[in-house]
Amino acid sequence: MTDDIEQLLAFGRIGLEAGYYEQARDYFEQALALDPSNREAMKGLARANEILSRREALAAEARWVETVEPQPKRMEGRRRSPVQWFKERSRLGKLAVVVGVLFLFLYLCAGLANVICPPLVTPTPAPPVPTATPTPPVPTTTPPFVQAQVVRVIDGDTIEVSIGGKTYKVRYIGIDTPEVGERMASEATAMNKRLVGGKVVRLEKDVSETDKYGRLLRYVWVGNLMVNAELVRLGCAQVSTYPPDVKYADLFLQLQREAREAGRMCGLLPTPLPSIQPPSTAVCDCSSDIYNCSDFSTHAEAQACYEYCKSLGRGDIHHLDGNNDGIACESLP
Repeated sequence: MTDDIEQLLAFGRIGLEAGYYEQARDYFEQALALDPSNREAMKGLARANEILSRREALAAEARWVETVEPQPKRMEGRRRSPVQWFKERSRLGKLAVVVGVLFLFLYLCAGLANVICPPLVTPTPAPPVPTATPTPPVPTTTPPFVQAQVVRVIDGDTIEVSIGGKTYKVRYIGIDTPEVGERMASEATAMNKRLVGGKVVRLEKDVSETDKYGRLLRYVWVGNLMVNAELVRLGCAQVSTYPPDVKYADLFLQLQREAREAGRMCGLLPTPLPSIQPPSTAVCDCSSDIYNCSDFSTHAEAQACYEYCKSLGRGDIHHLDGNNDGIACESLP
């Protein structure tokens, strides 16, 4: 419900800024129906009602002026110019015309901003924007979450959605799944389809709007589940962050560590390692952490000690395999 209220408040603010006061009033009334104590909704509704009351008062005054103003005699034989028509008005009629023109000017300014009304203060020139790839026409003023209908699942980290009748491609932020033809690519795509296929999702923006291919960069939510994080947790995707879009980078890294420790591989079973029989004679002391790579002359010696301790159930007790790839002391000859 909180998300619904925030979305209604955001649309109400947009309506006030763009001059759509009736629509803004409706959004604030809906927000108050959900939360009668919401102060922002109260203020927004009061502001919209105030503006609408002014407009109605001005319209009523103009109608009153037209009814009480004496009608000038028509000039026979020729048409009157606008100046002559204005001069024939009474003092109150002239005031009503001036007020109406001023109100129309302000209304156009509020609706079209800098298109019709030049800015009163010259803004600081913005830095040049790269013109590499045109981006799709995405609304620049959006609430924190935007609802979208998933139209197609392209692969493990890309989908196609419909927003307001327009179709956009969405690239998941912060993760990367195997490309087509690589191992686990089909499993990652299938899992993504299982999570979002045909569903209504919510899109959350970080900092960047699109990538260099024109795809929207978003975190994708289904209910309270973030799909980006779930794919990492299941071992279907690996963390791939690019600043400034790093809002959930720490969460993704933590989920990636847990997935690797648990051996999760997007539903696939890890390839079993061949069993190693312990040699008949002890290769090294596996009772405690007493060796490092400098204690061995060759890689073969370090590897033999590493495998011997693992065969005894002691694991990498001497920490000879720093990157956990099964190869000890890779720097030794």
